[in-house]
Amino acid sequence: MLVMTPETAARLGIDSVSSLIAYMRRNPGKLSYASGGNGSGGHMAGELLKSMAGVSMVHIPYAGAAPAQLSVLGGQTDLMFDNLASAAANIRAGKLRAFAVTTAARSPSFPSCRRWPRPAAGSWPASTSPPGSA
Repeated sequence: MLVMTPETAARLGIDSVSSLIAYMRRNPGKLSYASGGNGSGGHMAGELLKSMAGVSMVHIPYAGAAPAQLSVLGGQTDLMFDNLASAAANIRAGKLRAFAVTTAARSPSFPSCRRWPRPAAGSWPASTSPPGSA
């Protein structure tokens, strides 16, 4: 999910993904996005947004998604791509505003949150073990 605090959105005049992209086009490199680290899903989703929309924003990697979300909540960074499980409580509490899901379908948990124009990123749990250890 693409999230930002309501305060940041209001300060920047952003009320949709379209207005976010328009802002980034008018202000190249002014926005920063947090991620759980280089190569994380949030990092890749941010880079995909930059590539698809032809915009520029600064990537700020953190040592995990929790500190990245705290940086958005604390105003050190402007936005992030977070997964639904970790963002849901703060979205429901009004501390984060969800602008879009990056999956193929809208989330049943947030049906009013728009779907990204093209499915871009998602997450899924996995477990691995060495052969014969089952």
